[in-house]
Amino acid sequence: GDDGVPSGCSCLDRPSGDDDDSGSSIVPDDDDSAVADDDDDSAIDDDDSSGDDDSAVVIDISEFLPPCQGGVTTAFTNDELSPPGPDSDGYLRTSPDTLAAVANSLQALLDGDYQIALGLAALVDFELCSGEGAEYGTALWRARPLNGGVTTGRTLFAWRSLDARPLIVGVPHPWFETNTLEQGVQAFHELQARALIVSGTHRCANSSESPCSGTTGVCGGDPGAQAYRESDMAHMDATVYQRIHEVLSEHYSEDWVISLHGMSDDGIS
Repeated sequence: GDDGVPSGCSCLDRPSGDDDDSGSSIVPDDDDSAVADDDDDSAIDDDDSSGDDDSAVVIDISEFLPPCQGGVTTAFTNDELSPPGPDSDGYLRTSPDTLAAVANSLQALLDGDYQIALGLAALVDFELCSGEGAEYGTALWRARPLNGGVTTGRTLFAWRSLDARPLIVGVPHPWFETNTLEQGVQAFHELQARALIVSGTHRCANSSESPCSGTTGVCGGDPGAQAYRESDMAHMDATVYQRIHEVLSEHYSEDWVISLHGMSDDGIS
């Protein structure tokens, strides 16, 4: 990377789940329908069995969520996010309780419990809502602004509940590495990716250092002489950005997980 981002993400193995097929099988209640019967009632019973087809319909869990005002993908824009800028100390570092609540909210929705998912999100001032129209089948988590409309810089993320491809897209430096935010949104939309995870802050927003190893010069000063900052989502582990990656990669452990970065050289690394 352009800033010495450590390499090496291991691809995990997804459990041998067949979640896409979970609703596609219908087991007959009994074998009576296969036994010849002279009574006309048997024809009526056979006709009633057609109603069982309803159980094969996959229910989109996101349709039980309130609709997102303005849509899902529009939430991933500069105007909507109003990210804390460089050296502003505007990124609100996330407490362990908040990390747990947001991660458990996602896990609850993955498990089909939308009420628990909504409750946990609301408990820590996160909005959980769903897309409509072309965005049907997509859920969005985003932090609510503080009093006075001040943003916290916390990560927001979207999850596609139906017809998703096995791809999780992360954008850790959307206001530092040019066009990566737009590329992430485009990849999520056009590739029907499973999830999109985006940092809500500039990587140089806070002056406090990250406890993670490594040095850099991306926020000014001598190149390679400064520690990474706590607002840098590629170099912090106690973040919503990291925890959501963990929950999704454990649940869909054969999915590809990519991190979009702007590079100093031409082409693709």
